[in-house]
Amino acid sequence: MTDPRHARKTAAILALTALGGLASLTGLAGATQPGAWGLKVESDRKVALQDSIHINMRRGTEVTTTRISVAPGGHTTWHHHPGPHVVSVTAGKVKVFETDCTVRGGGAFEAGQGFFDPGSARPRHIHTLHNPGTEVAHVVITDFREPGEALTVPADREPTSVCF
Repeated sequence: MTDPRHARKTAAILALTALGGLASLTGLAGATQPGAWGLKVESDRKVALQDSIHINMRRGTEVTTTRISVAPGGHTTWHHHPGPHVVSVTAGKVKVFETDCTVRGGGAFEAGQGFFDPGSARPRHIHTLHNPGTEVAHVVITDFREPGEALTVPADREPTSVCF
């Protein structure tokens, strides 16, 4: 039978790893927290979100943390998300363009900033993430999905205007 205290500790560790996307279980020797063994927690950077967060997901929700690097002038494809996600910019800066070429938040998100996208909105929130800077941008994205749903869904058609 599983010790309930061990199960709670494991759940807390997994929650830190999944929700923040900024902690990782990397060490097997030594402890950095009293009572912990074989645990090393590293924080990349604290990020302040511009949005409030409301997530209500069912049991069995899949949580995926992805780190991406975007070269200067680079961008993602135009896409939308079937579920909520938290975006943290840990280095450089990015702009999120909507299909009418407006910029989410009115400007660039720089290192130490981030935002929450609830996903699944009607109409779909089709957008692209672009690096307008001169250095590589690093972004950590933590997605919450119903089992089997994709992290991103490519847009059927791209905007007719050139946004960047």
